Amino acid sequence: MANKYRKNLKRLWIFASSTLAHLDMLAAYTSWLIDGSCVLAALSPTAPSSFGHWPCAPVDFQLIGEPTGMAHPLSVVIGITGHRDLLTENTAHIERQFRELIGTLVRQYPDLTLRVITGLAEGADQLIAKTALALRMEGQPVQLVTVFPMPLTQYREDFHGVALEKFEALHAELMSFGLPVVELPAVSDRQQAYVNLGDYLLNKSDILVVIWDGNLSANHGALPKPGGTEHVTLQALEPLELLASTRGSADQLRNGINRYLHDVDTVPVYRIGTNRQSARAVDQHCGYIISANSEGISVTDQPPAHTTEHLRELNRSSKALAEKRESQGYWPCDDLPYYSGRSADLKSIADHFQRFDGLANAMQLKTARTHRAVAGLTLLLTSVFLFYAKILSVPLVLVGYVCLFMVSLLWYLWVKPNQTKFRYAFFRAISESLRIEFFWQALGLVDPQGNASLAQRLPAQGLNKRRTIVSLIKQASLGGDNAGALPIERRKVLHDWIAAQRAYYHKARHRLHERHTKIERVVTATICIPIILCVLLLSFYSFFKHTTLPGLELAWKDLIVFAIGWIPVIGAVLELHANNTSIKELHAQYQATERYLERVEDLMASPHAVDMGSAVLEVVGVELSREHMSWLATTERKAIVPAHGG
Repeated sequence: MANKYRKNLKRLWIFASSTLAHLDMLAAYTSWLIDGSCVLAALSPTAPSSFGHWPCAPVDFQLIGEPTGMAHPLSVVIGITGHRDLLTENTAHIERQFRELIGTLVRQYPDLTLRVITGLAEGADQLIAKTALALRMEGQPVQLVTVFPMPLTQYREDFHGVALEKFEALHAELMSFGLPVVELPAVSDRQQAYVNLGDYLLNKSDILVVIWDGNLSANHGALPKPGGTEHVTLQALEPLELLASTRGSADQLRNGINRYLHDVDTVPVYRIGTNRQSARAVDQHCGYIISANSEGISVTDQPPAHTTEHLRELNRSSKALAEKRESQGYWPCDDLPYYSGRSADLKSIADHFQRFDGLANAMQLKTARTHRAVAGLTLLLTSVFLFYAKILSVPLVLVGYVCLFMVSLLWYLWVKPNQTKFRYAFFRAISESLRIEFFWQALGLVDPQGNASLAQRLPAQGLNKRRTIVSLIKQASLGGDNAGALPIERRKVLHDWIAAQRAYYHKARHRLHERHTKIERVVTATICIPIILCVLLLSFYSFFKHTTLPGLELAWKDLIVFAIGWIPVIGAVLELHANNTSIKELHAQYQATERYLERVEDLMASPHAVDMGSAVLEVVGVELSREHMSWLATTERKAIVPAHGG
């Protein structure tokens, strides 16, 4: 009895030793995973704290006491353009089709509001504005935004008699509801003002609704009227063909080229066909336009696939913001009162940044917990297997192992750790893109129509989520004339943005280097210890010709099973080593980015910076956004794989 007791104690000692080795491996594995969720964030200026970061403060990160909350859900922005000379008998048809479109969007995307943008011109604009107000009064999640192509005092000159009375009455109604009204800056050419309004609609809209007769000027050998319904529609549908025929100013041409090169897809256009007083419609079909050419207009009831996926992602993001209202988020700058007091748009962008920063921080914590759970389950499964193999080889333990394996597998499929990690990277990319837009608008790089926004220059990287990030940048600000805004010191913006980000990259690189060194030591130990143990055990059999280990009665079978128990450890270490290789690559990238920002600082401090204007900061913003999008694309393609013990 005593021999059996001693034998079991010695077997238990072997099991405990192997478990300690597994724990050693787990310490390294978990250290990488916990740090990894923070290390990944270093691709964008993110603090390692689980609570988030002060985006512009290089040191002494502080926590905002108030939860972010989500005062308003995200929006689908619907731009409106249409003819002025509508027939009275067609208004009911137009209103019915618009209501059907709104109803469909509300049913499919219940967590979004619908932001309708209209210029409040005669005809289609005013009809849709009245319909949107009626839908709002009926309880539908519709927000009406009015955009005047010029200051109100000048815009009134486009209306006369009864038309002016209707305009004033509708404008007064909008003001009584406290709905936003945006005025674009005055220009000398009145037609250019309407071109600017068309640019605004294209730059801000997720869906463009056109009340259009479908007649093409090209069929009569003419060009569409700049700023007119046909012109805006073709800009959305065929930007390349319209670009080739552009005869506008150099700024118009540059904006058109920029929009075409950076926008991967066209703006989806929903047409409501109608007759007008001056022309009969080619047809009265309604739907999303597939093509518009000399052979006619082809429409479909279903939006393009990329639009559907984009709206679904917006809906998911809006729902996530509502569910994570208590998440801690921060501002894009530690001196927010300085900026928000100068522009309502800067305050709005900062609010959006704070919400998504808080959501990213919450997902970062969830990702870290998921990583720890994957590593813990790997250790538990391996330990149960070793317990069955070396301590208690009974069917009950084996059944427990199989059940535990199945439960772990179901948990893995339910939690979807790869999706969790991607959502974290996605929300972080959104917040960092909003940060760049914040500083660009603070510097005045984005014009009132939204031209030269990061939404037009965000690198695609072949990423499906780009359209959603672009949409969020668009809806974060209303634009318009900021002539009354307080001036902003360029040198202060430079310090708050470039200098602070460089300081962060420097800090993140050193932190990453220290953790990488620690992980390398653990990796080396977990590789060497099993090999040393195997060599020692084999030495007994080779030199002493023992079939069992003296004193432990360990047979060849036990040695083989013990070695099999170590296979998950070796696999986990190899996987860890591969991750460490990625850390080395990231370390080099951070170092390069730090040097890049340092050179930007030197350039902006030089006397030559005055001649370069804002071009340098535009280039820097695009380059930083490229890093964020590249990180997001890499995260989407890199799966979290449980260690081989499973």
